[in-house]
Amino acid sequence: MNGMDSTTAPQIWRKLLRALLFWALLVGASSWYFGLLGPARTSVATDAETIGTHQRQATFWSADTPISGAQWQSDALARSGAWSMALPKQAFGFEFEIPNLRGDEQLELSVWRKALEGTSSEGMLVAEIQGKFWEGCKTVAEKDEQGWERIACTITPP
Repeated sequence: MNGMDSTTAPQIWRKLLRALLFWALLVGASSWYFGLLGPARTSVATDAETIGTHQRQATFWSADTPISGAQWQSDALARSGAWSMALPKQAFGFEFEIPNLRGDEQLELSVWRKALEGTSSEGMLVAEIQGKFWEGCKTVAEKDEQGWERIACTITPP
């Protein structure tokens, strides 16, 4: 015969399978712990050009995501296209929800803003999980010749 009896072959296969499973779990856990498996990236994009409705409210859209703020649509200033948002003091602009966050996402937020002459650029980007998490940023990533500023940040909710 081949030198192995039939009772030891299944045991060898079982031990080999256990060793492979152990190493797979060890490599996976180490990759997660040391950040080698990066967080998922989520992106939502819209402009102020097209308005639809969602729950009887005027709404901007990004794919299947409703984005509030359409009540502030204005043609007074626009960086590209014909429309933008003209926010009164203390108003919120684009707002949207990302359902079912798992805690491994990175949210890349950016928006173009322009302050009217004689006023300061006070707008900021905010990510919030009600009662659990709040983070905002005002980082100017880019500025064009017409005075528009793109504020941008990457936020990782817990």
